[in-house]
Amino acid sequence: MNSRNERGSCKLILPGAERFVRIRHMNSYLILLISFVLNSGCSYTPVMQLLNNTKQEKLYDVRYGADPRHVMDVFLPQGRSLETPFVLIIHGGAWVRGDKQMMREYQQRLLARGIASANVNHRYAGGRVHVSDMLDDIDKAYATIADSAARWSVRADHFVMSGHSSGGHLSLLYSYRTKRPVNAIVALSAPSDLSDTLWLNLAKENYAISSIEGMVGAPYAKGNPLNAGYLAASPVLHIKPIPTLLIHGTFDFVVPYRQSEKLAAELKAKGIPHKLYSIVGEGHSLSLKGPASTDRMFEEIIAWINQYGSAL
Repeated sequence: MNSRNERGSCKLILPGAERFVRIRHMNSYLILLISFVLNSGCSYTPVMQLLNNTKQEKLYDVRYGADPRHVMDVFLPQGRSLETPFVLIIHGGAWVRGDKQMMREYQQRLLARGIASANVNHRYAGGRVHVSDMLDDIDKAYATIADSAARWSVRADHFVMSGHSSGGHLSLLYSYRTKRPVNAIVALSAPSDLSDTLWLNLAKENYAISSIEGMVGAPYAKGNPLNAGYLAASPVLHIKPIPTLLIHGTFDFVVPYRQSEKLAAELKAKGIPHKLYSIVGEGHSLSLKGPASTDRMFEEIIAWINQYGSAL
């Protein structure tokens, strides 16, 4: 039954509807929903309230491409809306190993705070797969989320990118190089300067250089000119004005703390909102200081996501 005001016209309430219609990848059922409400005569029930009446969902191994590694876990909080931040999470593993399971606690903590996320696997570096291919994987995941936005009742773009270690590197590099809108970045223990020969030499001494070479797609030889691929893969050389939270332990002997220091300095020089959250005495895994330190770190992450992640 329709309700009408004194003039007989519909008193329809559509808070935020204009932003909702901006979703580029709207599917037909959602268009029909809006059309139905707009032409139903009158309804006092806001469209966005209908859309916000969503239950929590956990979708595992959602496919976003043809490769066996092209899967992601999507966690959707109850009562989500277009204003709900959406975080695209990239696992670590030196570009050559690892799995989305490594970021399960991270994803679960986001869900508990009402933040949607997709926890993404990508192809490993090596052979014919290099950094551009891994960035393409992330872009495919982004596109799949956009295409599924109406069905999942989430935003279709303006995500937050986040990752740990090599995943942090890919989050930074993708955000700074993509043409898709990214609201913010949260990078944990992330390498950002592949032209840092002190770090490359250390990696060579520790037999870890092969994973970096596989990611870049070019060998590194101490004392020789650096291949241009190392510069192309360095987020610090491709900065865009995206609010960036860097989290790094001062006792990180895998990815030196100075990597985040340098990126923070460049962001400051360019006037880009950023924060370097330093954890004194913490290592690469960010797990040495105990649960209280971990909880404080996540409060920083949640605050950053909520501050910058909800814009459309």
